[in-house]
Amino acid sequence: MSTVTSTEFTCTYNPVLVGVSNIVVAGLFGTDPVAAINGPQNGTFIVAVAGSNGNRATVSGTAFTFSMTGLQEGQTAIECKARVSKGDKLLSDILYIGDSLIVVGNMSTATDADSCNTYPISTRDPNPIPPPTIAGQVLASKPATVNLYNADNSLAASVAVNPDGTFNLVTSAGTYTVIATADGFLNQVLQH
Repeated sequence: MSTVTSTEFTCTYNPVLVGVSNIVVAGLFGTDPVAAINGPQNGTFIVAVAGSNGNRATVSGTAFTFSMTGLQEGQTAIECKARVSKGDKLLSDILYIGDSLIVVGNMSTATDADSCNTYPISTRDPNPIPPPTIAGQVLASKPATVNLYNADNSLAASVAVNPDGTFNLVTSAGTYTVIATADGFLNQVLQH
C-alpha cells in the first residue's frame, strides 16, 4: 500500500434488515486522527478519516469499525466503497471488499422444569434451528481470509475464502467483529 493521507468510505446496507451503530475510527492513521461521520441514515453512512500532525496510513489495516444489529431475517449486501488521497488534494477510487450478511432468526431457549437447566429449542425440536452462521462473499483480486473476533478481540474463528470468494463461519450467538483481509487492500470490519 502506498502512503495515504486521508480516506473517505461510503457504506450501504439494507436498513430494513439491519441497523448500524457504534461507528468508531481505528488507529490506521495514527493517534488523534481527524474524522467526520455522517449517518447512518436510510441505509447509508459516510466515514472520512485523515491523519493529523503529519500522520499517514502506510500499511493495510482497519480504518474503522461498526456494529450491525439484525432487525429482520434476510440477506443484505454491505459495501464500503473507499476513495483515498495521497496528499495531492485528489480523491481516487480504490478496490474494495464487498460482503453480504445473512440475518437468521433468534435461537430461543426453553426451560426444563425438572432440572432447571436451559436448553436451546433445537435440542428438543425434530426440525432443529441451524446454529448462527456468518456467510458472505469477499470480492478481491487476491486470496482473502475472514477472521472472526470475540468482543475481547480474541480470535474466535478464521477461514480462507473459497475460490469464488464465498465463505461460511458457524458460531454461537454473540457479538463479533468480522474482518476480511487481502494483502494490499484496506480491511472491511463488521461487528455482528
